[in-house]
Amino acid sequence: MTEALDVQCLPYMPLQIERLRKSKAWLRCKRNPEIAFYMVNLWMRAWHEIPAGSIEDDDDVLADAAMCSPEKWETLKVDILQGWDHRDGRVFHSTVTEIATEAESKLRRNKTRTAAAREARGQQRHSSVTDAVTGNVIEDVTGNEGKGREGKRKSNI
Repeated sequence: MTEALDVQCLPYMPLQIERLRKSKAWLRCKRNPEIAFYMVNLWMRAWHEIPAGSIEDDDDVLADAAMCSPEKWETLKVDILQGWDHRDGRVFHSTVTEIATEAESKLRRNKTRTAAAREARGQQRHSSVTDAVTGNVIEDVTGNEGKGREGKRKSNI
């Protein structure tokens, strides 16, 4: 089983403007601007749920997430939830899930790259052998490759 899609550490959700403007969902919003408010609220809530892109499939929870009164929710939910898939007790929005998947992949790559850089830096620090008594560098395996202070330091005087 794969871990649940989680982008809660991201305080923002990318908005693909042209994709949204060309969507059928936005066309419906042009005809009834009120549902745009509810739809965007659901997208934002789904972004920070686990798994990202989903919300519990419960009318009270969905109305609250949409910031919609329960009475109005009953009349508008079919329009608002168009494009959401119902499964496993949750509703999933494919576009929000897709964008969250891309974001999580970038987060994972950045984390891997940072860990590799940290490891390389740690190895670089340990590549010089120093005299235990004087602290002077006896052998510098990396040479003077560093930038700034790192490459200039030869002793601990």
